[in-house]
Amino acid sequence: MAVIWLPKASPLFIDKLSMTLHIPEHEQQIVIHNFKQYLSGFMGGGLYPSKLYSYNRKLYLEGEQLFVQCGPKAKNTNFFRIEWNPAKMTTETVADVVNLTLPDGYADLISYGRITRIDITTDVKNLKMKDIRFRYPGMTIGYNYLKAGGIQTAYLGAKGGVNQFKFYDKKQQVKDNNAGKPKQYHEPLPEYQTTRIEWEYRPQEVCTFANITKACKPIYQKLWCGMVANLPEQPETIFDSLVCLVISDSLDKGLPQALYKVVEFKRAEVREFIEKNTHTLWWNPESLWETLPDTIEQIVNPVPNKWTILQ
Repeated sequence: MAVIWLPKASPLFIDKLSMTLHIPEHEQQIVIHNFKQYLSGFMGGGLYPSKLYSYNRKLYLEGEQLFVQCGPKAKNTNFFRIEWNPAKMTTETVADVVNLTLPDGYADLISYGRITRIDITTDVKNLKMKDIRFRYPGMTIGYNYLKAGGIQTAYLGAKGGVNQFKFYDKKQQVKDNNAGKPKQYHEPLPEYQTTRIEWEYRPQEVCTFANITKACKPIYQKLWCGMVANLPEQPETIFDSLVCLVISDSLDKGLPQALYKVVEFKRAEVREFIEKNTHTLWWNPESLWETLPDTIEQIVNPVPNKWTILQ
């Protein structure tokens, strides 16, 4: 009898965060001065062009990139913007940079800053990309990324839309990222086969840290995930072939669309077999959501660095 290791989802964490902040007109020149004076030279990185902002700097800190921008070219854009990965860069370091730039510092960004993109993520141990299946009401698979003969990344929803869910092989992603980094910044490979489930949220309404958990919970709870198992590796019957066809196509097209390839009088039987052999107890978005406040707390209330970046 085959032993099935059920997947286990990690607590939620934030894998990317982008925020903007309105700066009063009488303070805008101060921000520009601080940007030029304190964010150049000694922090590394460099300037880069942008269609949205006049002043743009990419800083390399702790082996990761921090993007800081100010001086929008459009009138309806907040004056200051920042983007970083809270899972890889300590919030204390980000706070030091913001404190050098803004008159009221990091506290002002957290209290009044608008979240324009946030990637809320979990790593699921013992789950292979080829075995995961998912669905979301009213949302279809947008596109997939294939590598080595299989789907490495699947995207649910449109790229750049308000909501997009991404599912990918974490071990392969770490290998790819390490290939472009100096050895001292290499990320260790996951010990187990791991699939990352990432929700990229770009809110249309004003979203801040004060309301994010309440506003986003109903959206996240609608995501359904499962792991298929006990399926025929080598089809021996026509029914086995139908099951394998649907399973193969469902990661690419989604289960409802894949089932339409099956003749109608066999469709219900194939669906019932797949559902019976799909494990779902490991996926509990409501319980997962309860782990998010701890992650947010680390961003909202950072512990001051012992070695603060000095002006």
